Amino acid sequence: MDPFALRCFAAVARTGSFSRAARELYRTQPAVSLQVRKLERELDRPLFERSRRSPVLTDAGRALLAGSRDLLERLDALPGLVASAADEPAGTLVL
Repeated sequence: MDPFALRCFAAVARTGSFSRAARELYRTQPAVSLQVRKLERELDRPLFERSRRSPVLTDAGRALLAGSRDLLERLDALPGLVASAADEPAGTLVL
């Protein structure tokens, strides 16, 4: 599962709009829609009910959102973990 597609899905779910999600992610609306459709094809389930108003999460979408929150938080934390590990000495050499 592509982390960027998951971020696009979560942004649409959070903002309630493909356009607002695109602005938040500094992408175009078609690019965000494409990523969400890619996830839907991969999971073989619709994640949103699309209407003229705002997209509404399906049961599958609600399940994915709940399961993806922790994963996305952990992905966001990785750069900090790597940076702090790089600041620590690699070990002690005793001669």
